[in-house]
Amino acid sequence: MRFDRDVPRRCAVVALSFACAALLAECGSSTPVPPATPIRAPSSCSYIPVSFIRQYMGPIASTKSLTAAPNALRCQFANSGTSKTLILTIQPGDASAFATLQTTSSAGGRTITSVSRLGSSAFSITKNRRPAGMAVLSARGFMISVSANLPLTKDKLLLTELLTEY
Repeated sequence: MRFDRDVPRRCAVVALSFACAALLAECGSSTPVPPATPIRAPSSCSYIPVSFIRQYMGPIASTKSLTAAPNALRCQFANSGTSKTLILTIQPGDASAFATLQTTSSAGGRTITSVSRLGSSAFSITKNRRPAGMAVLSARGFMISVSANLPLTKDKLLLTELLTEY
């Protein structure tokens, strides 16, 4: 806003203050803009760096895409002879969806235990005192879960690595 030289400085400041207040009122009444792109899981198992998986279960003989919900990815990794298998699921989610996942994960004789210092929220799964997997809610809005016959410490390390990506 421009003022002629003969307008007193105080009037100019008052006029600018009213202009700023009007702009703030207008901005405050607008609807929030949604994110530019919706949160989506990777669309193919080939987007998961095999190096992430290999360092926790050894050589990988096969990778298979499994059926998943819309906007979700579910992949199975196995070594030769399938003595070690890992199913990785990545899907968008919030605290409510994660709570539902936690409830459903505790069915069928499985026990869940909260895991601290991992993502926004996390839990491990055991069945008959044997490790059965782990799930985490990332700060970026992804639920990442691992179902594996590997030690839970390996699940946690893998999820920590995946949180750098998702």
